[in-house]
Amino acid sequence: MEECIDKLRSEVWDISCITDINVEGTIEVSDNFMLYTPIPYKKGWTVYVDGNKKEINRLGGGVCGDELEKESHIVTLKYRMYGVVTGVIMNSIGVIRAICILAYRKKGHKWYSAWLENKRWE
Repeated sequence: MEECIDKLRSEVWDISCITDINVEGTIEVSDNFMLYTPIPYKKGWTVYVDGNKKEINRLGGGVCGDELEKESHIVTLKYRMYGVVTGVIMNSIGVIRAICILAYRKKGHKWYSAWLENKRWE
């Protein structure tokens, strides 16, 4: 049991940079190893091992982790809020539509006036 604990203590992720959306550090692995982080698994997390994007794994207890091969690695976890890009695109489309409707309303186009009065287009 002590041997396992000593092995785990020797292969620790040495974190060099932490921000709200980024965690980066190095780890020296003596054998194939599963990196187990205390970060809760959530859509939006991406793991980069030595600069290569890999799929993040959901480990027991619902935390993030990834399998590492024997050697030294630079591991980076990045977080991008899930759905932000879609939200920005949808919001932009809504603003553009509102501007178009206001522009047509100001010019007094027939189809817009008919639509407001629930009449057929002529």
